[in-house]
Amino acid sequence: MALWAVAFLGTTPIGGPIIGWIGERFGPRWGLGLGAVATMSVGLWAAHALRPRSAPAPATSITAQAAADLESPAA
Repeated sequence: MALWAVAFLGTTPIGGPIIGWIGERFGPRWGLGLGAVATMSVGLWAAHALRPRSAPAPATSITAQAAADLESPAA
């Protein structure tokens, strides 16, 4: 049941009291600012992680010399 609650609530039971303490100690703007910094950090990390990777150049099965040999008439 505890695991279900954590899956349903996420990290709110952990982060909520921390942000509440920061808001009480330093003011609500600091709590909101910390949330904004955390959101931007995760967003930048996700954008970097989900960025398409460049694929390596496909390998050719024929070399330049072999292509030249195929084009020239056999003697």
